[in-house]
Parts: sequence; C-alpha cells; structure tokens
Amino acid sequence: MTSSIADGAAAAILCSREVADRYARRPHISIAACVLKSGRHGDSDPLDTDFPSTLALTGKEAYEQAGMGPRDIDLAEVHDAMSPIELISCENLGFCGKGEGIPFLKEGRTKITGNIPINTSGGLCARGHPVGATGLAQVAEIVWQLRGEAGPRQVAQARVGMCEDSGGILVGGDNAAFTNIILKR
Repeated sequence: MTSSIADGAAAAILCSREVADRYARRPHISIAACVLKSGRHGDSDPLDTDFPSTLALTGKEAYEQAGMGPRDIDLAEVHDAMSPIELISCENLGFCGKGEGIPFLKEGRTKITGNIPINTSGGLCARGHPVGATGLAQVAEIVWQLRGEAGPRQVAQARVGMCEDSGGILVGGDNAAFTNIILKR
C-alpha cells in the first residue's frame, strides 16, 4: 500500500515571539527542535539493525536539541508513504523497542486514545502525498493539535508533537533527506 501522489499546498508563518504576541490571537507554538540529515549513500543497508538508521539518528538529534526523549512526545505525524513506515518510525523514533512495532500497533498504542497517537490527520494514505506540501501539512496538524483546534481528531492535553518526514531515494535504498521537527505549546 502506497499513498498516491496528489496536488496540494501548505504554508506556515514563522516569526519572533514579540511579533506573535502583537498579532496572534491563538496559543503560540514554539519550535523545540528542527533537524535535517542526508541519507546514507552507496552500499548502506537500510535493514542493517547494527547500524542506526538515518531516521533514528535524526530523531536522536531532535530529542537532544529539544532536551526531551520519546516519552515526552504526546503525538506524532510520520511520513507513512508506504504502509510499513508507521511501524518502522515507531521503532526508530524510540516510541517502542526494536522488534516491538507490531505488538505496539496491535495494542492500539498509536490510536488517538493511545499513549502516542500517530498520524491523527490520517497520514499520507488518507490525504495523499502532495510531495512538497507533505511536511508542512504535518506541521499544520501538530499545530492544530497543540492549540486544541483539531476537532474530532483532538488528542487530549497535547503539549508536544513531532513531525518526521523524508523524501527522495539514494542508491542503496536510503531516503535522500530526513527531517524531524519537535513543536511545543
């Protein structure tokens, strides 16, 4: 199962807290971490469990920047362009241990009422994959969640959210780029 490529657009306004205080009438959302990494090129094996994936390394650096860990994240939007990616992301971002992804999902721990709701927007499989707009669509969902504006998708008491996105393909099977953004209220 792969999400379909779609048309779409997204925008975000980034500004200083002073400007936000002057114009915004909603709760402010801050960037706690923002990491971009290039994927590994060549003979790297994305299934090599002895070497951390670029996704795991990006997540680790984001946690360090934010001074947080996986247990501090209230919800996440992950780049689920293909059906197994949610499972892979849960393991690589530390929401569950390596090899624990299947029972983690089966137990409902990523549902909206679970301990780490994943893709409350429905993810790429629900909305399509508008390539350049995908990452900002994730940011928009997390911002709405942190402001309490997500309607029937609202996660109770969401204070910290993570966006994980990737794209492009390198020889050897790794994605060309990985991003990880942690937002907080």
